[in-house]
Amino acid sequence: LSAIHDIAAGTIGSLAAATMLAGLVGSFLVGAALSSALPLLSVLAGIAFLAVGGTVALYHGDSALWMIALAMTAWNVAVGATVALIFACLPNAVRHADNLGAATGLLYQIGCVGSMLGAPLFFAIAGQ
Repeated sequence: LSAIHDIAAGTIGSLAAATMLAGLVGSFLVGAALSSALPLLSVLAGIAFLAVGGTVALYHGDSALWMIALAMTAWNVAVGATVALIFACLPNAVRHADNLGAATGLLYQIGCVGSMLGAPLFFAIAGQ
């Protein structure tokens, strides 16, 4: 991002860290949507719109700093909403309520492995 937008890496990093709080908004929005009996496909469509729109806007080379911040915010709302949706749907995915704790633990471990391997895999694929 720093090279694409010609902005200092520290500025991009600070902006990314600040916009991560938007994930909370996404989590709360999914909770409200599911509580109001909004169809699951509508929730998924909203998440996909934010994720794709945010990503496309983020990597558009001519974006101003405010546009980058808005794109990062939209993407982080989508991330928070996705995590909330996965955990909200988890009770429907396990066969017995006794397995809910193990399923939750498995999701957390998958997330940790993804966090640990995500950046190195990205850079290996991108050729950096």
